[in-house]
Amino acid sequence: MKRFIGIVLILLWTTAASAQFNFDALEYPFEVKKIKIDQTEIAYVEEGKGKNTLLFVHGLGSYLPAWKKNISTLKEDYHCIAIDLPGYGKSDKNLEQFTLAQYAKYINQFIKLKKLKRVHLVGHSMGGQIAMTYAIKYPKTLKRLILLAPAGLEKFTEKEGATLTAYTQAKLVANTPDEQIKKNYERNFYDFPEDAQFMVDDRIRMKEAPAFPLFCKAFEQGVVAMLAEPVWQDLSKITMPTLIIFGKQDALIPNKYLHPTLTLEDVAASGKEAISNSEVHYVDKAGHMVQFEGAEEVNKIIQQFLKKK
Repeated sequence: MKRFIGIVLILLWTTAASAQFNFDALEYPFEVKKIKIDQTEIAYVEEGKGKNTLLFVHGLGSYLPAWKKNISTLKEDYHCIAIDLPGYGKSDKNLEQFTLAQYAKYINQFIKLKKLKRVHLVGHSMGGQIAMTYAIKYPKTLKRLILLAPAGLEKFTEKEGATLTAYTQAKLVANTPDEQIKKNYERNFYDFPEDAQFMVDDRIRMKEAPAFPLFCKAFEQGVVAMLAEPVWQDLSKITMPTLIIFGKQDALIPNKYLHPTLTLEDVAASGKEAISNSEVHYVDKAGHMVQFEGAEEVNKIIQQFLKKK
């Protein structure tokens, strides 16, 4: 009898374990490939053909499906690649520390391993600050830089940074209720669209994954890294053509709590002034996730920018 009960328990445990959600179970809009860099597997999608490569880097707490509306259109004329940063999506989450410099290094190694030429780096939010970090460190490998609602242009004091990190600790991220998760995502949009609901659903499902604590760690360290590795003092080193796009109704930039008198136009102007060869565009009726909510206009702006000599 004891043996029988033991077998039943083993079977039940095996069934439960096999049904347990993991990050690889996330549904992506394109075929996922993986490449190993420094013992870390990086997940990516690769669509379209062309002499020019658009390499997309997502933001804090996000993943590569956030680019699906851009890739679907831009792949008609360009070689499009979007990656999951280490710590996110279907990429490995086993790093000891997540820093912008380390992310930039992974991107550089990725470009080398894939033997990519004529690369245009596209970054959103934290991915925008990573893209700027990359452009400063590895300028010869890029043709152009495209920044969508980029972090890194707004400056924070040490005291303000302490406030931000206090509310983005891994344990707080891990214990965020489902209702608050939805509200957090809604703040990224001017008018939350139904076709963005998958982001909320995926984020809630992630809590069931064994690697979820590592995702929370990556989130926490991403905030720390953006504050500890500012780029604004080196933006003058970026000389390549640079496109900066903001949603006019961005509710996250600037930080309304810490900088109530600062405007989005102030932040954008500081970036345009610091990066000499840059231009700024605004997309109306779009929030922080401008590349998703204002995809049609964003794609047109990117296409026009890339056609310029």
